[in-house]
Amino acid sequence: MLRTLSSAHCQLTLPIHYSFLNPFANHSYFTVRALCQHGSVFLFCPPLQIQMLLGKWRVDSISLLTPPFRSKVCLLLALIAFIFFKVCLLSESTYLAVFRFLSVIYLYTIHPTPILVYYQDYLSDVLSTKFPHSTRICELIINSNPSQPNYRSTLRAIQCATSLVIPTSQLIPLVTHASRSPSLAPYGGDKINYLSDRPFVNPNHDSTPFTPINHLIYTRNRANTFLIVARAASQRKGLDILLHSLLLLDTWLATAEPNLDLTIVICGKILEPSMLTLYSSVSKQLSRRCCINLMSRQFSAYEYTYLLSQCDLFIMPSRLESASLAALEALWHGVPSILTYACGISSFNPPKHGLLLSDMHPILLSESIQSFIEFPERLRLCRENLAVDRQAFTWNHYLNSYSKLLLSL
Repeated sequence: MLRTLSSAHCQLTLPIHYSFLNPFANHSYFTVRALCQHGSVFLFCPPLQIQMLLGKWRVDSISLLTPPFRSKVCLLLALIAFIFFKVCLLSESTYLAVFRFLSVIYLYTIHPTPILVYYQDYLSDVLSTKFPHSTRICELIINSNPSQPNYRSTLRAIQCATSLVIPTSQLIPLVTHASRSPSLAPYGGDKINYLSDRPFVNPNHDSTPFTPINHLIYTRNRANTFLIVARAASQRKGLDILLHSLLLLDTWLATAEPNLDLTIVICGKILEPSMLTLYSSVSKQLSRRCCINLMSRQFSAYEYTYLLSQCDLFIMPSRLESASLAALEALWHGVPSILTYACGISSFNPPKHGLLLSDMHPILLSESIQSFIEFPERLRLCRENLAVDRQAFTWNHYLNSYSKLLLSL
């Protein structure tokens, strides 16, 4: 993609440069890959740069620009601040303040100002103030409503942007409320295809021996086993709904399926004190009957992929998302799923691909799980349908949508 400058005496053609700025990982790799389809990128995203240094991602078709010396210093300081944040030496608010300050200095040394690409409201106000004449692409990564603390800042981010990108049509009401017209770039679930050949070692992953994998290999070789993977490690993602549904399911299993070996694996760290208390309480209650094995852990990308390859059912009872990357990954791997409308997967087609919860109630979730346990034929049909529809859950849609947007600028 080229930009042309004309005058009475000459015509100069310059390559398009982008600057992608993001304080967290999110799906930054795919945004950078999308931008590199039509130009080169100044990258200011500490977690992604750490992942690249550790060899997590394929870097073919990734064209990164070398910034001026002062910008390199800003990037180094941002990397240090991020590491301090990850080891809890800096609070999230302090890290974000440092990141915002350094991002401005980083951009001041780059001339001409590249097209700026960023997520949600992390940088929208400072970039629109400091670089008012720049082209600014803001991608919304999570939905919001008046009850959310980021609602007003998200609306301001929508208003300040030159162009808007959203991952799901569920965010259209939020954008149209601000009288803006967005580009739709749906996420994908085939992340495994973009990982490097050598396993990625997460520097934040503890060194505790990974016994759950060995246990799951054992259980999957036994008859009457049923493995559920859930991405519900917080109240926002419906952990309380899942845990209460398991108590109901435990009562049902005690009489209906006494020989079933049911394992629930909650992926992700449970950090909220109230949710930790509830998880501990439910775990103790479930252990009395031994009908349900419940465990929770943060998994690496490869461990999580292995879990998906082994499991019978995926559950995500989320209250608020944009488009769930975890759900998309499960669907691309062909795992029948129980989702909520908030998961934002427009290509999810119930009952063809699984079930969509019409109500955020434990009884409904428990009954939905029971229906798959009682009628395994439904699981087989969902798997067959997902295999046929696999291309609906790839990152190609995101990359192609971004390409159209960039060409229109």
